[in-house]
Amino acid sequence: MKRRSLYYKLKPREYVYLILLMVIGYIFTITQKYYIPEIIRPITLIIVFAGIFMVYYKIIKPEDMKKLSNYFAGLTFAIVSVIVIIQHIIIKFDLTYKAGIIIFASYIAPKIAYFILKVVILKNP
Repeated sequence: MKRRSLYYKLKPREYVYLILLMVIGYIFTITQKYYIPEIIRPITLIIVFAGIFMVYYKIIKPEDMKKLSNYFAGLTFAIVSVIVIIQHIIIKFDLTYKAGIIIFASYIAPKIAYFILKVVILKNP
């Protein structure tokens, strides 16, 4: 039985796009407290992250979008978890439910973007 790999090989240009979009997502996460009411921040975070990944998928046009979305779900989960641990636990000693929402949004957003693009818009699962 062949072992499934979660790794998706990206070109250097695609990593640059990914880093750029992750920085945009990080900036949104930091600045949303100034212009978005607290009650709707979790859903707007997920919507914006999913939108960022939809833009990314449209830019690079991957061969296997489902595999790429699974790869990004794991990758962004790991990266965001490390950032949250460093910022909220090690530096600020302040771990709240908001950190969990950010981690959850980073995991679920690539999958939502895949679902919207492939199933809803393109109707080609």
